[in-house]
Amino acid sequence: PLPMPPPPPPPVDVPSPLLAVLLERLRHAATVSRTYSCVFVPFAHALLQDGEMAAEVAAWAAHDPAWAALLGRYREFFEASPRLAPLLQPNTVRDINLAAQPGWPYIEPAPEQEDPALRGRQDEPWPLQSPGRGFTQEGLLSQSPRLFQELQFVVRRWEQALPPPPPPPPPPDPTPVTPPRPPAPDAPPPAPRRPPLPASALRGASLDAFVQMVGEGPGGRLWAPVDHSLTVSGRLPPPGRSMQHLLREAEAGPRLRAAYELAVAALERLGHSIDHSLPAVVDEIASSVLGDVMYDHAHLRRRPELREHLLRGTEREVRARLAGLINAMHGGGLPTTHRRIRFDAAAHGGGGGRAAAAAGGGG
Repeated sequence: PLPMPPPPPPPVDVPSPLLAVLLERLRHAATVSRTYSCVFVPFAHALLQDGEMAAEVAAWAAHDPAWAALLGRYREFFEASPRLAPLLQPNTVRDINLAAQPGWPYIEPAPEQEDPALRGRQDEPWPLQSPGRGFTQEGLLSQSPRLFQELQFVVRRWEQALPPPPPPPPPPDPTPVTPPRPPAPDAPPPAPRRPPLPASALRGASLDAFVQMVGEGPGGRLWAPVDHSLTVSGRLPPPGRSMQHLLREAEAGPRLRAAYELAVAALERLGHSIDHSLPAVVDEIASSVLGDVMYDHAHLRRRPELREHLLRGTEREVRARLAGLINAMHGGGLPTTHRRIRFDAAAHGGGGGRAAAAAGGGG
């Protein structure tokens, strides 16, 4: 008789594509957005039983049985509270949040200054609603501080169990350099190299080019676009025009394009009915948009080095880098429009440390 075949190998526990995306967002939640929106928003919808984000709710529920157990205790707590039970009625939270701002089913995080821990009251809930945001993630989920602490413990346990990120790809092989051909025996000797000119030698000289941007090009090469068209012999080009032209040419630069995609997503979330200051746009990117766009946008998902550049450093450094890239879109020539983003000169010069204002992204 023939020997029995070996038993099949056990199935490999591979997360679903959606869960893999959610886990990747969770990996960067604490260092980038400082909120756990990728978990808190689906959990709030599961608590409200409004049917929103059903795929995300199912993915987290399948990831850990603790989700369903904690959700049941949250539901019991809300149903037993005369103040919170009306929120479980259909569309109650949705209607209030849509009246505050568009973007449902996304639920905004609460402003950091509302954290009761800042006043030494860690055992108190966050305000249920925030001005201009409606019901917030922390407002809904912290009404029982004990349950909220358990939810945060579960999320941190998931975060600690994440596998380390894959190593960056190896650098490409350097392009082979062909050595120069030796000169012919009868060739004249090469001309001696001139020493660099001092700055005073260029004062009053006739210029045929003007470099206004320097960057890093493909393969690490120095990238210095030159604008000949707007240079006037003997004097500098009109202020701003040459820079605007070069910025349009540089729009294909991956970092500037990544910042543009993030700014457009933030402006769409903030709404087009009013103008928005640069700090407000940067805050929206850092607090709500960055994780979603960086991991859902196909172009950025294929370029992990862009994520490493934009997300490198502390939160303050990330915000400063985003503000600098957005300011680079207008180059100081205000008012102007950069693709779908309008920059307003009046808001640019305002006080209170406002460097620029990005207006609604129409067009």
